[in-house]
Amino acid sequence: MESTATVVQSPLQGGDLAERLGIKPLPGDLLCEALTHASYPNESSAEAIPNERLEFLGDAVLGMVVANELFRAYPEAAEGELTRMRAEIVRGSTLAKAAP
Repeated sequence: MESTATVVQSPLQGGDLAERLGIKPLPGDLLCEALTHASYPNESSAEAIPNERLEFLGDAVLGMVVANELFRAYPEAAEGELTRMRAEIVRGSTLAKAAP
């Protein structure tokens, strides 16, 4: 069966994406890496680094920020309770509800 998906070429090929988005440039190819899905190299002849490594880092940073806020907000809570609250907050379904 032939794929009906349309391959979108990297916006970086047409110029500086950071400039187009009006954001501060990131070192190296971090912006391109952050926006590249793992399936992109399979759908394109272009070489690209998928975003899983940055996703891993982002998940860790989010967990740390949430842990810090819970630690401050609930000074009497036990470690297990804080862990359960953090896990509930950083779950994909919870984050999806909070997304605009």
